[in-house]
Amino acid sequence: MSAIQVGLSILASFNREEPTDERPQSHHAISPLRQRLIDDMNMRRFSRETQRNYIRDVGRFATFLRRSPDTATAEDVRRFQIEQRDAGVPTPTMNSIVSALRFFFTHTIDRPDWRARRSGWRIRATCPWC
Repeated sequence: MSAIQVGLSILASFNREEPTDERPQSHHAISPLRQRLIDDMNMRRFSRETQRNYIRDVGRFATFLRRSPDTATAEDVRRFQIEQRDAGVPTPTMNSIVSALRFFFTHTIDRPDWRARRSGWRIRATCPWC
């Protein structure tokens, strides 16, 4: 299996269906990790748009890794951020991705040590006195 096929397979397994407030029916396959992420977001009453964005961002990270995102190291996240920056991802989008990954690592898989390590991308102030 090629690297692209592996990445697409991981993304497909993580992004099988849209988030809902209900548990999926038995005929829908969904990874336990993705369901846990959805449950965590539902408990905190995240909007459907935020849930969709977080699932998309964690899925992109999984595709980049070519493996489950819960196995990521700090260096994996750093390489992903560099790759996204080099691909021209705008700073506000990068901040959103960092928020999604921070939530995933600190709440869904309970790795609070990531809270201090990962930082967002800063938007430069455009006013002359800032």
